[in-house]
Amino acid sequence: MFPILFRTEFGFIYTFTAVWLVGLFGCILIIWWQDKEFTHWDHLLAGVVGALLLGRVQFVLQNGEWFAENPAERWSIFQGGHGYAGTVLGAAFGLLIITLAKRTNFRQTITLLALTVGPLHFVGWLACWFDGCGYGLQAFIGWYAAELPNNFGLMAVRYRTQVAGILSAAVFTLLLVLVRRRITGRWLSLTAADFWLSLACLAAVRGIIYPWQGDIV
Repeated sequence: MFPILFRTEFGFIYTFTAVWLVGLFGCILIIWWQDKEFTHWDHLLAGVVGALLLGRVQFVLQNGEWFAENPAERWSIFQGGHGYAGTVLGAAFGLLIITLAKRTNFRQTITLLALTVGPLHFVGWLACWFDGCGYGLQAFIGWYAAELPNNFGLMAVRYRTQVAGILSAAVFTLLLVLVRRRITGRWLSLTAADFWLSLACLAAVRGIIYPWQGDIV
């Protein structure tokens, strides 16, 4: 756990935030590398806005009792706290709405995004590993557990949920790229179907890991 990257005169720079910013910048480079004439960056921004909003709604609903006592904190979206399902659905709806409004090609956009699904899941779990979120339930010592902190910094023997998420995203992405390479003869040539396949498989993995988590995020 390494939640604070460094301190500035304006406040702390959190590792969680830094990892996500680097990851998002990397995904922007992936999209640009695939299509250097891509201009629909506003579509991606709409997806981010939708993800933040619906992800926050899910988190507030999951923690209803606390937010009932602290109503002013419900929309403090930049303080952290977003649900996975809400974030994914919000991003999809935001992207779909703007493509319908501007009459652009939704399929073409998600084709370019196919190669970013795995890295985004990887980045999310890695950020949680640094911050202590997504931590595992307490367990007996074994290869599947280690002395790890929760997001309050309390140490205990816990399941390695964050490591499981990191490895699953990395392995799945590598396998998908290798399979596509074998089929098409080209590197990093994914399709719109690969976008949905990646999202479905990594969401399923997320569902498998969830029962072993110690938090409800």
